[in-house]
Amino acid sequence: MKTEIAESITRDWDLVFAESEYIVMQEFIKLLKKGNVKELEYAMELYLDDIKKQEERELLYNLRDLMQTILLWNYSETYRSSDNAVKISNYKHEINMAIDFEGCLSNETLKISWSKTFQEARERAAIFENKIINFKELEWDEVFNNTYSLFHV
Repeated sequence: MKTEIAESITRDWDLVFAESEYIVMQEFIKLLKKGNVKELEYAMELYLDDIKKQEERELLYNLRDLMQTILLWNYSETYRSSDNAVKISNYKHEINMAIDFEGCLSNETLKISWSKTFQEARERAAIFENKIINFKELEWDEVFNNTYSLFHV
């Protein structure tokens, strides 16, 4: 059924999705008012897939930045600051909220991308330090269960 619908649609929904959420909703309303329910359903499914991909990318960016901050925290005492402790806490909070409330993301998504994300974080930390550093691989518990603070709560 999706194939039949896709073949009959002339609109490039990716271009519409690239505009703004407001324009996307206007287009959906136009389809609804025209009674074009099949195209509306098709476009909404595409849009949901697009949103899921965006959320997964954002989650992985947050994970990479969290890992980078933890690597630098572990590397040198100069990175152990209240600002970085707050950054770490904020990243962990955002990632946990995405997993808990957004529904389309999971711990599994993170675990599948763990090594690649760690490599990116390690490269970024080395660039930040302007030297090659042999950071050890971070473990799940070290990232999500350790408390990073200048004092113990």
